[in-house]
Amino acid sequence: MRQPFGQNFLSDKRIALRILAAAGITPTDTVIEIGPGKGILTDLLAPAAARLVAVEIDRDLAGTLNRRFVHAPQVAILNADFLQLDNTALGDCSDPVYVSNLPYNVSTAIIEKILTAGRWKSAVFMVQKEVADRITAAHGTSAYGAYSVFCQYFADIELLFKVPPSCFLPPPKVDSAVIRFTNKHAPEPDKHLFPIVRYCFQHKRKMIANSLERSTGIAKEEILRCLEIAGIPPTSRAQQLPLECFLSLTKILEICTITSDGNQTKK
Repeated sequence: MRQPFGQNFLSDKRIALRILAAAGITPTDTVIEIGPGKGILTDLLAPAAARLVAVEIDRDLAGTLNRRFVHAPQVAILNADFLQLDNTALGDCSDPVYVSNLPYNVSTAIIEKILTAGRWKSAVFMVQKEVADRITAAHGTSAYGAYSVFCQYFADIELLFKVPPSCFLPPPKVDSAVIRFTNKHAPEPDKHLFPIVRYCFQHKRKMIANSLERSTGIAKEEILRCLEIAGIPPTSRAQQLPLECFLSLTKILEICTITSDGNQTKK
């Protein structure tokens, strides 16, 4: 079969069953599956959910799935690019559960879209092991970075299990891993939070004070004052700071960089 989108199809039903169990789907849940491919997960999700929406970009695969589930009224197969869909195209999907063997080349973009959507309950995704390590990394570890902070702001995340290449057809050249996201229903993030996180990690080997001065244009003495108020040693590096430190630092930087006449300095 042709593979215009470079799919690696999950072929091990034992892994599919483990993913189903990890999703913890209830009979009242709406499930959105992204990239169902040949349907190994779809076959298990359909009878478990109140409603299943499977979004498949490949026209031929979507057609095959439509024929397979033609007599399953609770299943909707959409031939579409998930990244181009808005919420209305998915229908009435209040607090859905997402389940997917995500396409590796767009996995981070899809996760970002879902995490910021607000309306979701949980998600179980299979991704490249390296990506899973970045998403779940704790501060102080080498894999911890700006994307770790972004994901962990929106969700509680667990790395569940590794999946070897032999579980796919054709086998990918990398290991995969299954991770679970649980929505924290975090408030809308401060508009400066993630830019500041990115600034800090752009030069992650530098001390955070130097990174912020170089990226923001804020005077070094102002940055040092803000770090002191936040209780962050000026010699700290981005990888050493947990999410809570970035939240505190963002608020304090906003306060400290307001000048006496009410104008905000460059950010």
